[in-house]
Amino acid sequence: MLKRNQNVISLMTKHLETMCQSAELRLHSNLYVLVSIPVWINIHSIPFTGQTRTLPCAMNRCTEKISSPSNFVLSVSMLPRDPTMFFGNWPHAKKLPTPAQIRASAFDSPVMTLYASPNCQRILHFPELGLIIKHGERTTIAEGQTLWALSKFCPEVRTPTVYGWCKDDDEVFIYMSYIDGVTLDSRLEALGENELMDVAQQLAQMLASIRRLRQPPENTFIGSPDHGPVHDQIWWQAKPVSAFSSVKEFNDALFAFAEGLPQFPEHKIYQDFRTSFLDSASIRFTHTDLSPNNIIMSSTGTEVMGIIDWQESGWYPDHWEYVKARYIASTEWDNLSTWSCIPMCVNLRH
Repeated sequence: MLKRNQNVISLMTKHLETMCQSAELRLHSNLYVLVSIPVWINIHSIPFTGQTRTLPCAMNRCTEKISSPSNFVLSVSMLPRDPTMFFGNWPHAKKLPTPAQIRASAFDSPVMTLYASPNCQRILHFPELGLIIKHGERTTIAEGQTLWALSKFCPEVRTPTVYGWCKDDDEVFIYMSYIDGVTLDSRLEALGENELMDVAQQLAQMLASIRRLRQPPENTFIGSPDHGPVHDQIWWQAKPVSAFSSVKEFNDALFAFAEGLPQFPEHKIYQDFRTSFLDSASIRFTHTDLSPNNIIMSSTGTEVMGIIDWQESGWYPDHWEYVKARYIASTEWDNLSTWSCIPMCVNLRH
């Protein structure tokens, strides 16, 4: 609990850093690749520490404008919402495993457990079938809906193909394709400056496509695609029961959560911190967990094969993708200076 509470404050600190360093971001009227900036604010003092790796030979590419198609309105009514839904795109003659088989581990194909958390979530990989199954308490239909929507309306974004989902005994099972490749995390140390920028440029194009999704004009909610509550990990200790009705309600709830913590800083800059979270921020579709482990690359070269783990995704304030990416970099990754050279590729005001 203490670690998670500290993470909440760390997240908010990353937002402050974003606002303070805005002059170093090349933010214009359309999507640009962001210039690498310093990170590591000590939550007990104001000065910055740490260094970032500069990119002199590739800096001209940091300011390239990323072209983006026109915006697309995605309403809740457009999503498949049945508790059991299969799309008829399973490419094999062998049938998909049933929930009963999954629980009993009764498979007629080899299987690998990629992740398992007691009473939380399990991720299974069937190598011969190129199949991933996610199920457990943390698994929601919203992730399947996101994968479906991106494949339909943002085909430029490389994601797992969703075959369908079902709900059995209050447990959701999502069936999706396995993306062959390696994680960016496993290759981060070995990539050169130009290679890092190649990866950043590909991510920028994909994020530009995601961010052209819009809610209908009458919608202002912050939450999962189906108008459910946010699934962002920040809220796992105090998960909202429904979507936030506005950016202001989201910001107020975040601060109400953090200000009640005993270690919330008393410094005046933090007292004024709330004003930097703009209640007038636009709402954009957001992944919220762009860590190097969720970006799949080719084993050689710099091709981005796909972005995985969309369970936290949904509608958030337009700055949230960048804030969360900086937060993840500063709290979970030792080689922060290298990861800082992968811009988060999001215009915070577009």
